[in-house]
Amino acid sequence: MRHGWAGRSAASSRCARHWTTRTPCAAWSWSRPRHASSSARTGTTGSARSCSGDALAKDFRGTLDGFLALEALGSAHAQEELRSLRAQAFERGEPAARTLLEGLQLLDGLDLRDELPMLRVPSLWLSGRRDRLVPAGAMPAAAALAPGARSVVIANAGHAPFLGAADEVAREIDGFLQQLN
Repeated sequence: MRHGWAGRSAASSRCARHWTTRTPCAAWSWSRPRHASSSARTGTTGSARSCSGDALAKDFRGTLDGFLALEALGSAHAQEELRSLRAQAFERGEPAARTLLEGLQLLDGLDLRDELPMLRVPSLWLSGRRDRLVPAGAMPAAAALAPGARSVVIANAGHAPFLGAADEVAREIDGFLQQLN
């Protein structure tokens, strides 16, 4: 199985399209087929624009903290979740600003919409209901373009549910794999 999140979704979709003997299925989480920073093109919220390359360049640590706060936003236990997310995010040190900036630049030009109908393996598209970065309909719309795709919205999760709702993400992926057998 291939898994893609954000920029890795491009590599995952191309593997799923071309190497079906090595890639029997694919799961995409918190990705969309067209990444762009322009609100006119994607319906991206002001919150998402605050996590842009410009914001990273001006206040790196503050932008990362704001991104984590967006993940906890709407949680019944937001403060506790935010403390846990901060601990997880920085337990191996602070990410390199250059790497994050280059990743955002890559995502801004990525458009996989034309490739989705050519996927040759079943796919699972996971998103979080509390996501403030990816428009609510983006993942279901992407799944609708791909043959054999299933979209699941995780109710108690934000943009990166594998951080705050890891058990539910694992259950969804396990259930998806069980259906394939």
